[in-house]
Amino acid sequence: PIMREIFDTTLRYHAASLICVHNHPSGETTPSPEDKRFTHDLIRAAAVLGIRILDHVIIAGDRYFSFADQGMLV
Repeated sequence: PIMREIFDTTLRYHAASLICVHNHPSGETTPSPEDKRFTHDLIRAAAVLGIRILDHVIIAGDRYFSFADQGMLV
């Protein structure tokens, strides 16, 4: 359902691109296998809709992890 919610909002606002951001309350910024799978699925679904994923950012306290900065948006 979360993917549907993301793209419902994206399409409602006629967005051409998006940045996905979520937090890790654990304080660990390293993406989990689920985070990596979600990002991959998000990119694939966005491509079908003609939407560009600019980044997926994980925030943990005062630190963050950027899939774009790490070259992981493929």
